[in-house]
Amino acid sequence: MEANAGSSRALAHIGSGLIAYAKTPKSFGPSPDAIVFHCQVERGYFLAHAFDGRLRSGLERCAVRGDGIVDVNLDFALDDGSGLLLHAAFHAIFDVGEEGYEEALSGRLPSMIAHATGAARINSAAPAHRWLNKMQFFVVGERDFQRLSFAYDLFCLDECLLAEAER
Repeated sequence: MEANAGSSRALAHIGSGLIAYAKTPKSFGPSPDAIVFHCQVERGYFLAHAFDGRLRSGLERCAVRGDGIVDVNLDFALDDGSGLLLHAAFHAIFDVGEEGYEEALSGRLPSMIAHATGAARINSAAPAHRWLNKMQFFVVGERDFQRLSFAYDLFCLDECLLAEAER
């Protein structure tokens, strides 16, 4: 496929966030292909030039597979500080290796920091944030399983839509 010379598509940094989890994740498994953990979101924030948010609630489901890949689904609600609500959904993967899987077999989260890559969607009914409903985001971050945190950066795959939203 040939790149369009007139295309203004680029990777734009939207903001950064931190999620902190409760200390007692629930473990399910092993299942036939993974050990599943549910991790309750305890607190967090998101800082961006377009808006800031405080996490209100959320849940992470991570499945630690035998090959050491952790398949993560994270859903949470954000409050933008003025009472407007946003819903965020992340899907990402971490690589914790065979050692991480062995730890998960004993009912514990892996004892390491793992790099994350994934996709995210943010939705809102609030007119000030509806531009987010049209966007697909890319997530890059680190999940510290021992400190029960996930620090991430959020990127937009289309600068044109971001510029339109800021008008």
